[in-house]
Amino acid sequence: TIRGLTGNPSETLALSGNYIQALILQEVSDFKPVLTAISKQELCKEAGLQLRDLRAVDPLFRHQLPVLLIRSSSFVVRLELQEKEQLKAIIKNDQIMLFAQDNQSTLNFLPELQGKILSSTFHTALNGRPTPFEFVALSSMMDYVCQRLESRFHKLELQITDQLEKMKQAEHESHSWQTFNSSYNSLIVAEALVPLKNDLDSLHTDLDELSAAIEEVLDSDEDLASMYLSERAR
Repeated sequence: TIRGLTGNPSETLALSGNYIQALILQEVSDFKPVLTAISKQELCKEAGLQLRDLRAVDPLFRHQLPVLLIRSSSFVVRLELQEKEQLKAIIKNDQIMLFAQDNQSTLNFLPELQGKILSSTFHTALNGRPTPFEFVALSSMMDYVCQRLESRFHKLELQITDQLEKMKQAEHESHSWQTFNSSYNSLIVAEALVPLKNDLDSLHTDLDELSAAIEEVLDSDEDLASMYLSERAR
């Protein structure tokens, strides 16, 4: 059990540089989120981490790539949703610590995470074969990030399709007496596509980086074998 200063999820705790703030959901508190200020040294000791591993979740370190670090008794996870929005967590066999708790994406993710945990608990009660908590938590994060990335894609798809239809209409009108106005409108539409292309490039980069982080784990037999935290904790 992680110990430290505690409060409600909507609060902000005063911290020194040696502490890090997280929302903790753990079995002993029925997976209700509690805001906690944790000593970085104590966190490393409890989660079997090196201080450098905390860079992935520490708000002092910005502009990082997505990571999935498999350690002896925990996972360190940082997944990109979009610029300045990430899900950052440390997962153990019986708890998950969510960082950047003031981020709206983290707060939006909480109900989905709790729902997956409750569903898994109910399923275990029915058939007696529990899904290890660490996999429930990790798959919940992956599902949420994939949903957000898919939502970004569909939003861009609609915006780009709309602009292309406007260009098509402007091209059709350019054959009429309104040639000057139509060409001007076509230029405006073309300029509107530039930021959309930038957004699409950004999404493509986020997808590539996420895939690379996942593939790095899948390509490591040692990491895959170490992911069964519940088995190792017995």
